[in-house]
Amino acid sequence: MRRNFIALLSGKKAEFFRFLIVGASVTILSLLLAYIFLQVLSTPLIPTYILLYMLTIYISYLLNKSFTFKADGSTGKALKFYLVYLTTLGIGTLVLRYMRSHLAFENWVLFCLVVPLTTVMNYVLSKLIFKKGT
Repeated sequence: MRRNFIALLSGKKAEFFRFLIVGASVTILSLLLAYIFLQVLSTPLIPTYILLYMLTIYISYLLNKSFTFKADGSTGKALKFYLVYLTTLGIGTLVLRYMRSHLAFENWVLFCLVVPLTTVMNYVLSKLIFKKGT
């Protein structure tokens, strides 16, 4: 069982799986912090979403660079990575505003609903950044 798991993490088709591991870890951290900020501390939805997204961009870059894509870091790649995540932050914020005006859920639930959309967009665009030869 352990060998299969290790092989899964090191195989050619394992990037998406490793991306999901990093993404799940960062997402769990983000959702936990979102719950604390939004439910316990009653901070406003949009600023909280932006603040936590910015924090998790940094964590995600470090983990994806070294674990997911096993790529060398460079200032150029870091800037591209931030640009990708800032773009999906903007899209996620627009979707969040739309959902808040059309769905009667608590803020932390709306926060959770936008995560799958940004995860898929981030993977596709991050893969382009960390692709060998870029």
